[in-house]
Amino acid sequence: MMLDGLFVLLVGQAAWMGWRRGLGSEVTPLVSMLVIVGLARLGAAGFTALALLGIPWPQSYGAGVGFVASLSIFLMIERFIAGEFAGDVISGGRMPHVVSRLGGALLGALRRCILVIAVLSGALLLARPATSGPSLLSTSVSWESSHVGRFVLLRNFADPDPFPRAEMFRSLAGVRGLDDLDAVQLEMVDSIARSDAARYLMEKREILEAVAREDWRPLRLAPETPHLLQDPLFLQATWIFEDPTSELGWADE
Repeated sequence: MMLDGLFVLLVGQAAWMGWRRGLGSEVTPLVSMLVIVGLARLGAAGFTALALLGIPWPQSYGAGVGFVASLSIFLMIERFIAGEFAGDVISGGRMPHVVSRLGGALLGALRRCILVIAVLSGALLLARPATSGPSLLSTSVSWESSHVGRFVLLRNFADPDPFPRAEMFRSLAGVRGLDDLDAVQLEMVDSIARSDAARYLMEKREILEAVAREDWRPLRLAPETPHLLQDPLFLQATWIFEDPTSELGWADE
């Protein structure tokens, strides 16, 4: 619940600042935040490509590094530009004072929501191990215990995969043929498949059919999914199933 409390505090502070500044002063920051997040996703794709150059990290971890680095750089550039060219895009002189304040509070809160979700999305990718061992973020933050954490865990827009650890779910569901896996990957799949959460999910026909057609909504709605995604074996599986030395993303041994 700590993440939820921090989220409410940060969004509330932004809403209060937007209330004080008014609608006109919040339009440009909101638009710039949307642009920054879009550019950060491009930066994430660039860092993901570095795995092809032999840098030993999973592609999703590289995406996390690229997303956080790009987000930080573009936010600093935005701060500089905002300081040089500050001004209202929409004049509040022709609208009621309360309307301007309410609009400012709403846009300020929305901008802060986007920023916090973006930061947490990048942090979650960094929580995946860059080596075969667990990372500090993966062991010190319980993402599934908060509403905000679960939202980012299941809907991470910085993640290059359509769903977290999609390759592992495809293997568990039998979509990806087990004959394509090596001994280490087969042992990993077998170990995870024996967990209670994995058995519960994979015994549901509607989930298996959804994974086969790349529909991840049933997995997002299943209450067991967040717990499985935070399982230590699943964290280690990121390294096994995203081996950057393999052309197809599979470990070659």
